Amino acid sequence: MTLITTTTRVASTEQLYGEVFDWLVDESVLLDRGLLSEWLDLLTPDATYQVPVRDIRSRFDTTERRTGEYFHYDETRSSLAVRLRRIAEPTAWAEDPRSTTRHLVSNLRVTRLESGDVLAESYLVLLRHRGQQLDYEILSGERRDVLRRGDDGRLLLASRVVELDRSSLNMVNLAVFL
Repeated sequence: MTLITTTTRVASTEQLYGEVFDWLVDESVLLDRGLLSEWLDLLTPDATYQVPVRDIRSRFDTTERRTGEYFHYDETRSSLAVRLRRIAEPTAWAEDPRSTTRHLVSNLRVTRLESGDVLAESYLVLLRHRGQQLDYEILSGERRDVLRRGDDGRLLLASRVVELDRSSLNMVNLAVFL
């Protein structure tokens, strides 16, 4: 089976693929351990972070899709910093007790963009457990990340768009990052 793609895949750059994969794993560890200040340091100053509400329709519905009209998250690095400060406050009940999460990242495809940035497309399964809850809450979706080299040569997240597989979420709140 041949995969048809409209982008040029990174040619023989196993090193870049490995670096991007390691970056995604390291990011997952920071998020899962609740090290959100350190996670914020992985973002460029102009970073954007979006999780649009999925517009699911019948395959026979030919009306124009409304993508990007409603969002679970539509953030910049600055607004994420404000959100992280609020989560850390004692009055932030949405994450008390703090969720236990596992970010499972797979199906990574890496593409070097003409700008020199790197497009990292991956699948995400998020397992979330809270307090004495018996079952996990599960989210799945596809992430499109644009990674850019910082002045020190490290990869930084310049843009993330997460397209969740469901339009309605099976969790009380979305106070965790994807």
